[in-house]
Amino acid sequence: MGNFVKLKKNKDTLQKLAYESIRKEIIRGTLEWGERLSEESLANSLNISRTPVREAIFQLEKEGFVKKNPHKGFFVRRFTKEEIEEIFRLRSVLEPLVLDSILEKAEEEWLGLLEENVRKSSEAIAKSKIDSLIYLITEFHEILYHASGSPKLSTILNGLGGDTLINRCLAVKIEGVYEDFVAQHKRLTNALRLKDKALAEEIMKTHLEEGKRCALQILQKEADLQLLK
Repeated sequence: MGNFVKLKKNKDTLQKLAYESIRKEIIRGTLEWGERLSEESLANSLNISRTPVREAIFQLEKEGFVKKNPHKGFFVRRFTKEEIEEIFRLRSVLEPLVLDSILEKAEEEWLGLLEENVRKSSEAIAKSKIDSLIYLITEFHEILYHASGSPKLSTILNGLGGDTLINRCLAVKIEGVYEDFVAQHKRLTNALRLKDKALAEEIMKTHLEEGKRCALQILQKEADLQLLK
């Protein structure tokens, strides 16, 4: 079970804090693929009751981080090769729609947020702040999706679990992945700033291909680890 920070008791924030804490441990890989989520153990780790933990798990299930196994409980989602390929196939169709919306609106607020994210990501790499970088990688995509102005499109993309896969690449420290992802984010942001649709789409295509490669590499690592157990 993950290494959790004890949460202060506040009825208005316990569910949110439990959600954020469990989600972070899944993204970091501390809670492993296929690991069973025990409400009791999680509640004890966080020093809270089981109710906010249960609500947090339900939310994570909706977002694709957790899957329910009938009669056995909830488990950290374990991706198959077929699921990974489908996730990135769908992203390759949907994310160009996000770029179209952003380019059509070209709102300075969103471009500024993307640029600020890239700046902070570069600083996190320079200072080896991996936890911060994992958060920033996720945030970049969330900014992109929100900038599209389509809540439904944003919800669909977030539900695909793509960011979980990408952040697992960071968590297992695949060589060069930190620099590659941030460099691609920077190039994409610059292309959006220049309103260069063709360049933005090409960068996004490369970014998704790299994400898929990393995800499949993680899947193989997970399989190799299972053989050693």
